[in-house]
Amino acid sequence: MPRLSVSKRATREPGGVDGSGEPQHARQLKQELDGLATATSMDTDTPPSRLKKAREAVRLAQHTVAALIGINTPSYYDLEAYDDELAATLSLEDLCRLADVVRADPLVLLLGADAGSVECSITFRNVVWTLAARMEASGLDARQFGEQVGWDLTKILSDSDELWALNTDGFRDVAKAASIEWTSAFPRRRRAAPEGAV
Repeated sequence: MPRLSVSKRATREPGGVDGSGEPQHARQLKQELDGLATATSMDTDTPPSRLKKAREAVRLAQHTVAALIGINTPSYYDLEAYDDELAATLSLEDLCRLADVVRADPLVLLLGADAGSVECSITFRNVVWTLAARMEASGLDARQFGEQVGWDLTKILSDSDELWALNTDGFRDVAKAASIEWTSAFPRRRRAAPEGAV
């Protein structure tokens, strides 16, 4: 953060007023504050700010959204406070549920305007099929390959729906291990309920 400073010389000069009638030190301080405001305004398009904006657009309180997605209120506060919380703490299923509640695209919540150009064309089944092929080519078993990737892949390799339990960071790692661009396989809406489920 830029440090604000006021020149002592400017405040002590007799008649330290420029042609505008404004004291030089006041003008300098105003310029520094304007620069600070510009620097911080560039950082306002973050996952927390996008989530807050979406929540406010549907006129829901934080505690209400927390209850609707099944998390406690302090955990929800963190989602609107820290840049990495959406990607690190919510499963894909919970993130899509949250996006549904605030009527937003989950990828837009994570990436902002950059998500508009992403074409989601790869299914979870394709991710797992490619992951299994990579594992086979490596000569490692599921446990060893999972250790290399950083996630337990045993359940995922037998059921692609297990990807829903990963957070975004985990999904990125698994997609990378499968040599797939994670955004092209990222779910843009909630998973369909199994047949016969209410």
